[in-house]
Amino acid sequence: MTEETTSVEQDAAADTPTVDEIMGKVRAFVGTLLNGGAKPPDIAFSLAYVATEFGLAVAEGAVQVFPVVLSAVTSAAANHKSQTEEAEVSSADLGNAQEGVPHSATLH
Repeated sequence: MTEETTSVEQDAAADTPTVDEIMGKVRAFVGTLLNGGAKPPDIAFSLAYVATEFGLAVAEGAVQVFPVVLSAVTSAAANHKSQTEEAEVSSADLGNAQEGVPHSATLH
């Protein structure tokens, strides 16, 4: 391999978007769909369908697709649970901090 080939391969790797970048773009697209009036259940179904359809089209075998799709579902569920628990703890802490404070008081 020449230095030129190695440089081209490195440039191509640097241009490859990360999973976080791809997810950010998909989230932006979902926001556009929502702003356009699409219903959340329709978007969720479509994203899951297209993800599965895409995986089946590019994978060597169907058995490779489902663990990837299910892993994404599991990760999203765990992330959602974690965020929900954090929000509950934060609101409980806020509620405890405000005990005994008159309603007319301004907290800073």
